[in-house]
Amino acid sequence: SSLTHSASGMVNLFLTDPDEFCRYAQDVVPVRNDTLIEKANSIHYYWSLSNGAITQFFNELAMPFEERSFKYDNLDNRAQLHALAGVRWYVQYDPNKYLPYPFEDLRLFDYQEDLYYVSETKDYLPFGYTTANLISRDTYKNLSYLQRQQALLQGVVCDSLPAGTPAAQLTFEEQSAPLAISCSSDIWEQDGIYYAMTDGAELTLTFESIPESETYLLLSGMEARSLSEWEIYTQEPTAQFFEEECSALNTYEQRQKKSDHFYAPDIARFPVTCTSEVLKTTFCYYNSLTESSYDSSDFLLNMGYSQEGQHTVTITLPYRGIYTFQDVSIISLPLEHLSDQISVLSQEHLENVTFTDNQITGTITVSDPKYLCLSIPYSKGWTALTDGQPVPVHQANTMYMAIPVEAGSHTIELRYTTPGLIPGLLVTVLGLVVWLLYFLLKQRSALMKEKRNPPPN
Repeated sequence: SSLTHSASGMVNLFLTDPDEFCRYAQDVVPVRNDTLIEKANSIHYYWSLSNGAITQFFNELAMPFEERSFKYDNLDNRAQLHALAGVRWYVQYDPNKYLPYPFEDLRLFDYQEDLYYVSETKDYLPFGYTTANLISRDTYKNLSYLQRQQALLQGVVCDSLPAGTPAAQLTFEEQSAPLAISCSSDIWEQDGIYYAMTDGAELTLTFESIPESETYLLLSGMEARSLSEWEIYTQEPTAQFFEEECSALNTYEQRQKKSDHFYAPDIARFPVTCTSEVLKTTFCYYNSLTESSYDSSDFLLNMGYSQEGQHTVTITLPYRGIYTFQDVSIISLPLEHLSDQISVLSQEHLENVTFTDNQITGTITVSDPKYLCLSIPYSKGWTALTDGQPVPVHQANTMYMAIPVEAGSHTIELRYTTPGLIPGLLVTVLGLVVWLLYFLLKQRSALMKEKRNPPPN
C-alpha cells in the first residue's frame, strides 16, 4: 500500500470473503478519504462536494457532525445504523476504548509497524435486502428521532408509494428516564438558563438507564452565546459573584478588559464534550452559519451500550457564556430484537453480486412483490434494470436507494452515470463547434479583406 498509518490498507487481512460487500467502521480516522485510494468500504467521509441525501439523513436523526456537514467519521456508533450500512467490522487503535455493540471477538493485526484491533459482528444487513413493509414519508416525519431510527429496520421509507399501500406496522421500544441536572460551582442557573463563568464548566445528569441498552442524550433547542470576561464581571446575574474581584481592578486593568471585550471575535463554533460511564464524544454547535457549518439545534448522542445500565452523563461547556436548552432528556434503547429484525430483512437478498467501476449486477429470488433496498447513498445518476427492463430507482430511507421487484427470480443491474455528464459534454462540443466556426469565419474575413486591399508592391 502507498498509505501508512491507515486502516484501509490492512482491510484484506481480516476479510473472510473478499467477494462479499461489507463495510468497516473505526474509532479514529488518521487519514482522510484513504478508502478512495485503497478501494476499501468504510463510512467516513471528508469532501466539500458532499451528498445532500446523507446530510438530510443525519439531520432527520439529529445525528451530530463533529465539525462540518461534509465531514463525518462514523454513524455515531449506533448499532441499528451500523447494521443498515452493512458494517461488519470495527477497527480500533486503542483496545481500551469503548467497543460499540454488538461487535466482539477482538483480534490483533500488525500492519506496517502499526497495531490494529479488529472486532466483528454477525448483526449486519447484506448489500441488498428486501422488505414489503413500506413506510410513507409523512409517517416517518411524524416520528421522534429514535423512533425514526427504529423504523429503518422494520421496513423502508419511500417518498412515493404505490396507490393502496397499507400503513406500515411499527413497534418502538425506547424509554425515557427521569433525570436530575446539577451544575459545577462555576455555573449559575436561572430560569433554565445556564451562565458558564469559566471555560470548561460542567453540567452533570443523574439518571437510571435500562440494562442491555444504548443510552442516548437528547439536547433539544440548544442555543449558546459566548461572554467576554468583562461581560461576566459587569452583567447580571454573574456580576454578583465578581464584585470583589472587579472592584480590585485598577484603571489600567479595567481598560484592558474593556479593550479585550471590544476586540474579542464572536465565537460561532462551540465544541461540546459529553462523557458517560463508557465513552466520551464531542459535537459542534454553531450559533451562526459559515461556509462549512450546519444549521442544527437538536442533538441526539449515543452515549454507549451497557449491560448494567448507566447513571451519569457530564456535559462540558467549552466557553464562558450563556447556554439554553428547550429540553434535556435521557432515553434508553433496548437492542434485544436487533438480530431478529436483521434476520427478517435478510431472508431474501441480492446474491452473486459483482461490482465494476460504474455497474453492479446480482440475482435475487423473492416470494412476493417487495422493495430491494441497497446500501448505496442515493444519487440521480443511478439507473436500474430488472431482467433487462428499466425500473424506477427510489430514494429510500432518506440516504439510500431501493427498486421494486416482482415475485420470482430476477437479474438486477445498476448503472451509474455522473449527473449532468452527457448534457455537459454536449454543451462542451457545441461550444467547440461555435468557437471553430467563429475562428473559420474570422480567418475567411481576413482573407477576403486582404484580397480586396492587396498590399502595395
